[in-house]
Order: sequence, then structure tokens, then C-alpha cells
Amino acid sequence: MLRAKQPLRRCTIEDWPALELRGFYFDLTRQVPTTDFLKAIVDRLAEAKINLLMIQYREFFPYEGLPFIVSKSSYTRREISEFVKYAADRHIRVVPLLQSLSFQEHILRAEAYVHLREDPDDISGLCPTHPESLQLYTELAGQLLDAHPDAGTIHIGADEADKVGQCERCQQAMVQGSKATLVTGFTNQVIRFLLDRGVTPMMWADMFFGHFVQESDVSQYVRDMFGGLSREVVAVDWDYWSTDLETPPA
Repeated sequence: MLRAKQPLRRCTIEDWPALELRGFYFDLTRQVPTTDFLKAIVDRLAEAKINLLMIQYREFFPYEGLPFIVSKSSYTRREISEFVKYAADRHIRVVPLLQSLSFQEHILRAEAYVHLREDPDDISGLCPTHPESLQLYTELAGQLLDAHPDAGTIHIGADEADKVGQCERCQQAMVQGSKATLVTGFTNQVIRFLLDRGVTPMMWADMFFGHFVQESDVSQYVRDMFGGLSREVVAVDWDYWSTDLETPPA
């Protein structure tokens, strides 16, 4: 009515949100808008009382000292800072999402990181047992958190980690474990790093239920996952099933 410039009768409106946390997810994997466009989105989200905007920057965040990861089309530090402040002025926290074990094409395609691939011929999966994998992840996460000082949380992805358990190092680790212990071993170290930085980690919950695991292995996988994963991470549902009547929820 306000946009249509229609007059409003004098009244009292009592209004409050039903949920404390009201978020929106924007993935730059598929498109890289200008910061002006992002600000326009923030304006619309503010009207809808959204108070958290989660962004997956991938190679479009201006990481320092990591030239093989950063795209020539990345945002600048100043653009990120101005955008985060713009959102905060409208009561919206910008929270980064940084994928951990999967969807690492923008990193693992570089020759400098070939040794961190779980499968030498696949550029999507990060090896969870290579010590440099954790070093790289914490470096990226640290820079993201420095640029989002009031985020309060960070999303570590961790969905569709179906490549684990293929390299020789991981196969040796699985002698006394499973694919789930590979996932929890790496993820718990990431969680501890983030907690030490004073932020709450989030992750997608699909791997909790053996998504991408062979049916015969699901039961053991789920036991290992729930038995080994830190309770200090917030599980976020990723719904694969609502539009597929033939596939029941996990």
C-alpha cells in the first residue's frame, strides 16, 4: 500500500517475527552480481524481516596470499566491507559459507593443490586426512571471519562429501574406521578451530544420514557419524525429498 501511495487510516500495529533467526542463502557458484545488486537484495530482505544473509563466495572473495584460488572477477576488500556494513545497518548479518570436503573445484583445479585431491582425477573432493587440507581451510576461514567480524557464525558446508575414502592415506585410516570417521575427524578439527575463534559452526545435515553411502553401509555409517561428530555444530537441513514422492526422507 505504501508503494502504491495509498492513504492508511490511523491505527496501531503490533508485529513481531515468529522465529529469532530468519535467513536467506545466496550462492555465488552460479552467478556473481554487483554489490549494488546485493544491496538491493538486502533492501528486499529487510522488508521481509530477514536478519541473516548467508553467502557462499567461493573464488570471488579476495583472499590474500592465495592467487591460485581468487578469480579476476572477485570482489575487493573494500566492496565486501561496505556491503557487510550496509547489511548491518539494515539489521542483517552477513554470514559466510565455506565448503569443507566437497565442491572444491575452484581450489583443486589449480596445480598447486593437486596433492590435496581425494581422487587425483577429480577436482571436487578435498582429502580429509592430508594435514595441508586443514591448514588451507583454516586459512580461508580465518580471512572470511576477519572480513565478517560480527557474523557470529560460519557455515562449513560439508554436504555431499561422497569422495572421501579413495586416496591411499584415507584408505589406511579406514582400516580402523569408516567413511563417517573420515568426515567427522576432519569436521571436528574445523569445528574446534571455529569455536576457538568465538563463532558457532553450522553444517548441512545430509551426511548425518548416509547420503551417497551404499545402502548396505548406511547403518554403520550413521552410528559412526552420530557417535563421532561434535555436538557443538548446528545442523542445517538440506531438503532433497520434498519434491520427489518416490524418495522418502532420511
